[in-house]
Amino acid sequence: MLSVLTLSLICLLVCIGVHFQAFGLLSPRARGQRTMSRRRVTFGVVAILAAHMVEIAVFAAAMAFLHQLPASWEVGDLQGATVGFAPDYLYVSAMAYTTLGFEQITPVGAIRLLIGVEALTGLVLVAWSASFTFLQMARYWIEPPEGG
Repeated sequence: MLSVLTLSLICLLVCIGVHFQAFGLLSPRARGQRTMSRRRVTFGVVAILAAHMVEIAVFAAAMAFLHQLPASWEVGDLQGATVGFAPDYLYVSAMAYTTLGFEQITPVGAIRLLIGVEALTGLVLVAWSASFTFLQMARYWIEPPEGG
């Protein structure tokens, strides 16, 4: 259980760092000239989605690591997942991150802690992305008046 908790906290910190860095890279560009402001906002949305995908991959890698440990470690199981099959881990991770739930693969045992931490992380980071996008759109989406 301690190994799952430790790995969960590491994933949480890595994902917050990825998100923070993504916004840090986007903010100076957003403060630049107002020309092509809609393209800038669109680029920001694409970049934020890419950050979310990286974060999903971080948790998927953690799941893959835990799923391949011997049963004696008692980290739990992902019932229905094929050991070492990346699409299964990405599926479970994406479902947890977006809090959509599971259909074909079920977490059992201590690994559920990782799934819960990912769900909470995803919820907070998606809300952070939404507020960032809202602020950028409020600032840069509106077209300047003609002739001005």
